[in-house]
Amino acid sequence: MNLSVICFTPNGYDRMKELNSIAFEDISIEMFCKCSRLKDECADFYVEEDLSSWTKKQFEKKNAILFIGATGIAVRAIADSVENKLTDSPVLVMDDRGEYIISLLSGHVGGANELAMTIGGRTGSVPVITTATDINGKFAADVFAKKNSLSIINKGGIAMVSSKVLAGEKVSICIGEEIPVDEEAKAAFAKKHEEDLILLAEKDAGETCDIFVGKKKETSPKALLYLDAAKYVLGIGCRKGKREDEIRTLADRVLAEQGISPKEVCAVASVVGKHEEEGLIAFARDMQVPFVTYEADALESLKGDFTESEFVRQTIGTGCVSERAAMYHCKGEGTLILKKTAENGVTAAIAEKKWRLRFYE
Repeated sequence: MNLSVICFTPNGYDRMKELNSIAFEDISIEMFCKCSRLKDECADFYVEEDLSSWTKKQFEKKNAILFIGATGIAVRAIADSVENKLTDSPVLVMDDRGEYIISLLSGHVGGANELAMTIGGRTGSVPVITTATDINGKFAADVFAKKNSLSIINKGGIAMVSSKVLAGEKVSICIGEEIPVDEEAKAAFAKKHEEDLILLAEKDAGETCDIFVGKKKETSPKALLYLDAAKYVLGIGCRKGKREDEIRTLADRVLAEQGISPKEVCAVASVVGKHEEEGLIAFARDMQVPFVTYEADALESLKGDFTESEFVRQTIGTGCVSERAAMYHCKGEGTLILKKTAENGVTAAIAEKKWRLRFYE
């Protein structure tokens, strides 16, 4: 996760430096300053533009944001960028004495709650979490979906399921017949939640359930919330300056040819050097998935049968971007189901991650 931290006072700058000195696993920190008294000292990362514009750029890059200052500053800064609880960047606020860290936006799907707990645990700041399921110690469907790499098909269903959970009513979860399951984890999960959740196989569910996990079909039970496995990685390479629509044309075609819904894609992957390509950033944002890039030498280190180009290797540092990036994101547990396909200066490949429902919470 990329975390953009911005301060507004000398005290806040001290907190930011302290935070930057801590080695966090899977969190990369970038510092920013918007305090005129520190303009010379922070010249390399001083923010000249207005705060709303800076914030919008962080949202477009899918960066998490930590404002070190007043909550009101953060609220005004994000006002024009907030759109969708499934895609908004996680936003946190820390006071400039570092006493509290507040999960302000995208606490569940974006991970702001978990991030507040992580930072609080390392800095001594008290995490402030206000989401109802968390403070009441209840099952949260959107957290369950995120941790299990499940795509939320109808976001409106989250509120309906949460309402039942908070009212103390039992919630039924139907597991689709095609979903591979970790049976040991399933048994432990069922025992832990025996008072508030009911786990059902699709053949035993009847006509309705609260949460359906799997591909929605005409024969599927009607549910309040539909979740599906997001297990495909879309590897993309492109020439510099390619527009979003040019990238989407090829991506839509290869996904359709493979019978894969965009909702089943968990990430768009490419090589470092493409991380600032506006077309790729916009495409991933519209897909509502993370856009990740990997160093060329890391991609080149992968073993396997890839569609190589010596020209690409000499130019970028790896012989194939799309296939290698897709497979690299699978962390050694994936299958390349579509090799490199090229069109109009864009290349695409698809990898399927090894996945099964492990009932993470």
